Amino acid sequence: MPFVAQQQERCTACERIVYATEKVVVENKEKKFPYHKTCIRCAHCNQVLTLGTLVQHQSSFYCK
Repeated sequence: MPFVAQQQERCTACERIVYATEKVVVENKEKKFPYHKTCIRCAHCNQVLTLGTLVQHQSSFYCK
Protein backbone atom coordinates (compact mmCIF):
# COMPACT_ATOMS: atom_id res chain seq x y z
CA MET A 1 0.00 0.00 0.00
CA PRO A 2 1.59 3.31 -1.04
CA PHE A 3 2.04 6.12 1.45
CA VAL A 4 -0.50 8.90 0.92
CA ALA A 5 0.50 12.26 2.34
CA GLN A 6 -2.29 14.09 4.09
CA GLN A 7 -2.63 17.77 3.46
CA GLN A 8 -1.44 19.55 6.59
CA GLU A 9 -3.32 22.51 8.04
CA ARG A 10 -1.36 25.75 7.99
CA CYS A 11 -1.49 28.55 10.55
CA THR A 12 -3.45 31.52 9.29
CA ALA A 13 -0.89 33.95 10.78
CA CYS A 14 2.52 32.41 10.03
CA GLU A 15 1.58 29.80 7.38
CA ARG A 16 3.63 27.01 9.03
CA ILE A 17 2.12 23.57 9.66
CA VAL A 18 -0.16 23.42 12.72
CA TYR A 19 -0.14 20.16 14.67
CA ALA A 20 -3.04 19.09 16.89
CA THR A 21 -1.22 19.75 20.18
CA GLU A 22 -0.53 23.39 19.31
CA LYS A 23 -3.69 24.23 17.37
CA VAL A 24 -6.39 26.77 18.20
CA VAL A 25 -9.30 27.16 15.78
CA VAL A 26 -11.08 30.49 15.38
CA GLU A 27 -14.42 30.32 13.59
CA ASN A 28 -16.52 32.90 11.85
CA LYS A 29 -19.85 32.39 10.13
CA GLU A 30 -18.42 30.74 7.03
CA LYS A 31 -15.03 29.24 7.82
CA LYS A 32 -12.65 27.85 10.44
CA PHE A 33 -9.14 29.30 10.76
CA PRO A 34 -6.35 27.26 12.41
CA TYR A 35 -3.63 29.07 14.40
CA HIS A 36 -0.70 28.13 16.60
CA LYS A 37 -1.47 28.99 20.24
CA THR A 38 1.34 31.55 20.21
CA CYS A 39 0.32 33.17 16.90
CA ILE A 40 -2.95 34.63 18.22
CA ARG A 41 -1.78 38.01 19.54
CA CYS A 42 -3.39 41.32 20.38
CA ALA A 43 -3.00 43.79 17.50
CA HIS A 44 -2.54 46.61 20.03
CA CYS A 45 -0.20 45.23 22.76
CA ASN A 46 1.08 41.99 21.11
CA GLN A 47 0.09 39.84 24.12
CA VAL A 48 -0.61 36.16 23.41
CA LEU A 49 -4.36 35.58 23.61
CA THR A 50 -6.56 32.58 24.36
CA LEU A 51 -10.08 31.94 23.13
CA GLY A 52 -11.30 33.24 26.51
CA THR A 53 -9.35 36.51 26.38
CA LEU A 54 -9.70 37.62 22.77
CA VAL A 55 -12.11 39.83 20.93
CA GLN A 56 -12.09 39.79 17.14
CA HIS A 57 -12.79 42.92 15.13
CA GLN A 58 -12.77 42.39 11.37
CA SER A 59 -9.63 40.30 10.83
CA SER A 60 -7.69 41.46 13.92
CA PHE A 61 -7.60 40.16 17.50
CA TYR A 62 -7.59 42.33 20.62
CA CYS A 63 -7.50 41.86 24.42
CA LYS A 64 -10.87 42.04 26.13
